[in-house]
Amino acid sequence: MTESNQPDDFPDVIARLALIGRHTMMPGIKPVLVDGRTILVAHAYAPKIVDEFRNFEIDTEDCTIFTLTHRDAKKNFDVENVHQSRQILDDSLKAVSESLLWERAHEKTGNASPFQRRVGRVDAKFFSIDGPEGSDVVWRNPGYQFTLDAMSLMAGFMSNMIMSNGPAANPLPADSKRMMSAIDLVNLGFFTEAFVAGFALLDDLAQRVIAGGLDMKGLGQKEKTEFLRAVKENRLNHFLNTLTKLCDWVGLKEHDSNLNGRIAKVNSLRNSVMHGDRELSRVECLDALDAILGTIAYLRGNPFSVEVVDFPPLRPADPQLIRVTGPFPDPPQEDGAESDQAKPEVK
Repeated sequence: MTESNQPDDFPDVIARLALIGRHTMMPGIKPVLVDGRTILVAHAYAPKIVDEFRNFEIDTEDCTIFTLTHRDAKKNFDVENVHQSRQILDDSLKAVSESLLWERAHEKTGNASPFQRRVGRVDAKFFSIDGPEGSDVVWRNPGYQFTLDAMSLMAGFMSNMIMSNGPAANPLPADSKRMMSAIDLVNLGFFTEAFVAGFALLDDLAQRVIAGGLDMKGLGQKEKTEFLRAVKENRLNHFLNTLTKLCDWVGLKEHDSNLNGRIAKVNSLRNSVMHGDRELSRVECLDALDAILGTIAYLRGNPFSVEVVDFPPLRPADPQLIRVTGPFPDPPQEDGAESDQAKPEVK
């Protein structure tokens, strides 16, 4: 985060997160370290969140509501900076995940912990950050933008018609589902695992394409299989550059030197993950997956008649945060009573 001109006594950054699921947790406020930053995690349960001033009401009966105090962010946080607000969201999710994993590891009795896991953006129903002087950052999961009555009405539309071009008649290719699963893992907060899944698919596709090139060179199935298995050191570079040339195709380095450099770093990152304790952030994961997708696009243009399927749109969950400002008008009061603070009320 960039430096700002916030005074030393600027209040802690407070985020509120309504996560789907009634997570069974021990009482108390838990300090959690996220990349060296201290975040205090508290939780509560309530049937709904109501904000009469901004005219919204969110059903949270099926949620756990977390309050996250970002103590180390207060001097640097700028409510106008959407990137910082997204960082607060991701840090909040990681802090909750660390807390949930800690609870699972320490549960001695009961059977609730196997049903809890780390959480990601798609698990959030509502998120807000308390800003200075009545200005807040808020986000509501678009999966809950319609009322239950409206959703029921839409589901009942043409409910007796059977699709002729649905999943049974037009199934998704296995490789598409593998890449979509990698994006699912990103959205669920499993960044390192998403990267591993994407890298494994790239490795498989590279082998398939090169196998097609070796076929055109006249290698038999046994020779081809043994040869590809023998390539163990720096294998991705050999697949994408050395063997492509031996098969009379342009290597990735000549095709796109920048992409070749990025995928070399991705390969080093894979080694750090598989042979160490490296964990990826969301940004690192998405950057690596972008390089992987670019390399798969290169493989898609191979001259060996090996099909590499086109993927459907791959869209990581990207919340559209909205900044709302105050002060807000006071609601009607009876008998001269003072108004409450214009903040969302948990009821």
